Amino acid sequence: MARHRRLISAALLGVAVAAGLSALRPATGPLRPLVVATTDLPAGHRLVAEDLRISDWPADLHPGGASSAPAALLGRVLAAPLRRGEPLTDTRVVGPGLATALDPGCRVLAVPLSYPPPEGMLRAGDLVDLLAGAPVGTPAGAPATLLAEAALVLAISDAGTDPPGSLLTGGRSGEQVVVAVDGRQATAVAGALGTRSVGVALRPPSASPSSGSRCSREDSW
Repeated sequence: MARHRRLISAALLGVAVAAGLSALRPATGPLRPLVVATTDLPAGHRLVAEDLRISDWPADLHPGGASSAPAALLGRVLAAPLRRGEPLTDTRVVGPGLATALDPGCRVLAVPLSYPPPEGMLRAGDLVDLLAGAPVGTPAGAPATLLAEAALVLAISDAGTDPPGSLLTGGRSGEQVVVAVDGRQATAVAGALGTRSVGVALRPPSASPSSGSRCSREDSW
């Protein structure tokens, strides 16, 4: 009986080793090239050749919007942080891809900020309320107007000294926030631009908008 137990134990051990080696074996399906980051990169970083490399990935694991041409990404600006080895997709850089996963009723709007938040306070993915100060000539102490509630921040860009579409690390003059809002909110915000000061108030992720905007929900992003 002892001999049989040893034989059975040895057989089970062999099966376990074979299963482990099979799990570690690389995928044998077709591979396709895509561009990945060579190192951790922060939001607002302008991509250069040293930031990118080609990596072969299984075709069935390719994310939508991935690029296989590093040259096409040079000079583009990251809208969100990127980890080493992570693929570059159209939603990771400033441009039309930022609106890809939004609800059809949403609008993407760049809003210059009269009072930029401190550096590092605001990031892509945050929810903010957009507030307009009282019109010029209004008596002191007049309340601000809520233009948009729980707007989704897509990127933070510089409307001034840097080229269009560049991102800030925060806190300089000329800063603008790129947000997703619904059509009604977009009209209200556009009506205030150029005539009233505009600022943002950061909301905690758990604070749902009372207006029921579809553009700030997680399943829209």
